Amino acid sequence: SNADTLERAKADKKARAEFAKAAALLQQLARQHPRLRYVHSNLGACLFHCGDYVEAAQALRTAIA
Repeated sequence: SNADTLERAKADKKARAEFAKAAALLQQLARQHPRLRYVHSNLGACLFHCGDYVEAAQALRTAIA
């Protein structure tokens, strides 16, 4: 229904905002601790969920390097 679609869009927007906040924090951590692979991995996941696929791929490549 239209109401369900609207609710889903609202929830998706909220989730993207939360992923963006997390990505900003993880980017700071990645600069401070460039060798912590899990930081880059989580950053890649957050960026992916934000739709920033190029940066997500770069973060994930860094995680496995």
